[in-house]
Amino acid sequence: MSDTPDTPETDATRPDLHVIHDAPDLHGAGKPCPKCGAKAPADAVLCVQCGYNFKTGKNVSGGLPPETKRLIALGAVAGVILVGALVWFLLPKEEEFVPPANIPSEEQIAADRAAREQKLAEEKAAKEKAEADKKAAEEAEKARLEAEKEAALQAQAEAEAAAARAAEEAAAAEAEAQRQAFEAKKAQALETFRARLDQTEPMYQLGETVELRTKNGLVRKGVLKYYGRRDGVRFARIETELAGNLEIPITEMDPATRRRCDDEYRAAYIQRFIDTKAAQMQAAQSPDAAPAK
Repeated sequence: MSDTPDTPETDATRPDLHVIHDAPDLHGAGKPCPKCGAKAPADAVLCVQCGYNFKTGKNVSGGLPPETKRLIALGAVAGVILVGALVWFLLPKEEEFVPPANIPSEEQIAADRAAREQKLAEEKAAKEKAEADKKAAEEAEKARLEAEKEAALQAQAEAEAAAARAAEEAAAAEAEAQRQAFEAKKAQALETFRARLDQTEPMYQLGETVELRTKNGLVRKGVLKYYGRRDGVRFARIETELAGNLEIPITEMDPATRRRCDDEYRAAYIQRFIDTKAAQMQAAQSPDAAPAK
């Protein structure tokens, strides 16, 4: 709380204090002593010259030395002047009143409070922002590591897939090479077998003298004249010396004779041979196949 009064004093309430410049002294105006005629202050009780008592009308016996009386009078006058001066200087004056500079006003107090609250709010906001930035940085770093991990896993998966594709392609290429090699061997075996068959069992030609054997062991010898079909049955006609023309159904011929007369039967025979040979070659190439002795 302020020590200043709520309302300043006015001229009507302030004591009317002033220095009496013509205050009576031993030589100035006052009342004369009836005893010695010396002047004394109007409110003096004793005459400092002769010791006369203004109230009793009697003299104080003995009296004081003149020098002492003079010093007493001067001291009294000086005391009155000093007291008056002190009172005048110590009493506040309206035109000179200045509120203490170190006591803030209510507006200043409110402004300081608002400034402190604003500072605290800014510090809190800065702290929260720093924490949020730190958390965001941690989340970003975590996301980066996760992305790197995911990218590494993806790259590994792609590398494994590429390796698998390469292995599959290599296996397919090897299988294709093996197939081609097998087909080449098969073709070679086919040519070899057909050449040997053409050499050992050549097809009968028209006009050629042939021996036709049947499944029951009969042999017909003559010149091959014709291949025909009657009632859905194919036959070969030969001209013999004794019996004349004979027609022998091809289905009644033994396998060797039929292979030389029936091209379809011959082709089927060759195909069966090649299929059997191919199965044997595949079995030989199988990893589980027993090694040849």
